[in-house]
Amino acid sequence: METQLIPDLLSRVISWQEEESFLESYTYDLPSYFGKIGRHNREDWEAMDTIIEDARELNSLILDYAADLQQAAFIKESLGRRMSQGIYSFRSMYGAGLQSLKDLLDIFIREDNRLYALWQTDRTFMYPDTGQWIDTAILRLSNWLKSADKLKDWYQWLVVSRRMDELNVGFFASAYFQKPLETGELMDVFRKSYRKACIRYIFNKNPQLELFN
Repeated sequence: METQLIPDLLSRVISWQEEESFLESYTYDLPSYFGKIGRHNREDWEAMDTIIEDARELNSLILDYAADLQQAAFIKESLGRRMSQGIYSFRSMYGAGLQSLKDLLDIFIREDNRLYALWQTDRTFMYPDTGQWIDTAILRLSNWLKSADKLKDWYQWLVVSRRMDELNVGFFASAYFQKPLETGELMDVFRKSYRKACIRYIFNKNPQLELFN
């Protein structure tokens, strides 16, 4: 054996001994945590490891969902009471409902992604980071649904405004968008905006005019 391997081997032996000592201190407690798979000398370590990893993931999901630690503790306590009779009893009582919820969630995520692609938006816009995010999303979707008949006009407006940007008169479209005007006022507003733009251009080219009143 190469001498450089000895420190690593000794470290692994020490770690194994420490883990064995830790497990021995809880040998007779394992059945209370893991049931029959934790019985002494008949432990199913792979199954217990899976349970621990699943519990960690579940705890992480609860913390992400809950508004605070107190609510998270309440959720875990409530879930623990419902699972106290064992996983099989829990599945028989709530399995169908949870599966339906999962199916609905899959549909929701799929339709959500379609909506993002269609409207060129994202989750941060649809679901603001507030306690009333569901109400906000429902209100926003309801407004869109009520305005569905105006989609053609909105599309035509986007075409026109983009063309105006290309012609370097996008400022006119922006002014109209921020404060809708009567059609008869459009030319007056355009002339005024155009003249202001000309004045700004001339002043930028001739700094000495800054003192002109």
